Amino acid sequence: MHTQPAVVAIEGTTGTMNKTLQTILYSLCAGLVVVYYSESMFWSGLERKLDGIEFGITALVYSIVFYLVLLIADRFQVQTPAGWFLLGAVYGWLVEGVIVQTTYEALPLTISWTALGWHAPISVLVGWYGMRWWMRQGWWPTLLACIGLGIFQGIWSLGWWQEQFNDPNAVTGAPIDVLLSNLILGVTLVVGYWGADRLHAAAPRFGRMGLGLVTGFLALWFVIVTVPLYPIALVVLPACLLLALLPLWRKRARGAMEKPAPTEVPAIRYLMVLLIPLIASGLYTLLNNQQFELQALFGMILIPLGFIGLVLSLWRVSRLRTEGI
Repeated sequence: MHTQPAVVAIEGTTGTMNKTLQTILYSLCAGLVVVYYSESMFWSGLERKLDGIEFGITALVYSIVFYLVLLIADRFQVQTPAGWFLLGAVYGWLVEGVIVQTTYEALPLTISWTALGWHAPISVLVGWYGMRWWMRQGWWPTLLACIGLGIFQGIWSLGWWQEQFNDPNAVTGAPIDVLLSNLILGVTLVVGYWGADRLHAAAPRFGRMGLGLVTGFLALWFVIVTVPLYPIALVVLPACLLLALLPLWRKRARGAMEKPAPTEVPAIRYLMVLLIPLIASGLYTLLNNQQFELQALFGMILIPLGFIGLVLSLWRVSRLRTEGI
């Protein structure tokens, strides 16, 4: 007669453990998505030996940072492109202003590069939010998105030959090496999208434990590593984060909203994502000897576009109603 409460308690504990494990797996899959666009796509074209341990650590760090972003997205019910751009800015500033310190290297330009010029629009808005939305719309939106991203990655990868002027050790990759690297990393992107969708029900909720662990890790890293190198970070990083988060907080949804089940995506559609590295590798193979002056051009375009995107997103969020940012 007295064993039933214990059984219920054990079942409840098991359920909590399963939920926690699913949340961790969901976050790791989301990390695979953003690490592709933030790292694999960004460095595509440079000779970089694939190191499984290094990639695993990098993906884990990105998963931790993006876990916090997903918690904020859930708490503020972020559902629009403008809201996700601001979350992308938060993600970018945490990566570039805490984990590494590029945000402070050439202020004020580095406020945009690469947080606003790359991470917010490419890694988060397009890579995480947009691509998953397009895959749910059908074959043609998915195909066009993959072709567009493949062309973008391919063109971007053609400009790394200029890096040798800044770093004598920088070497552009041989076409076959770039193809193999892009394909292997493209498979991790497919796994990330597929896993995140399959684990959608376990998407992180705004809990004290998860929030405390992640913010504690980032705060400790910031104090121990970042601030001694760049004391100005004590002013710059909080100001940037508040600029993006305050509008989201003010426009947050009133009350919890149920997460709708994602539209089921056929498994074959995930494989279409491999068109991104394939197209990128094809362009690189065809044009890598041309030595186009691209990196400076991209910088001249993406840095101001990052600031413009921030202003437009802040304006757009300020005009939204509170049923979903």
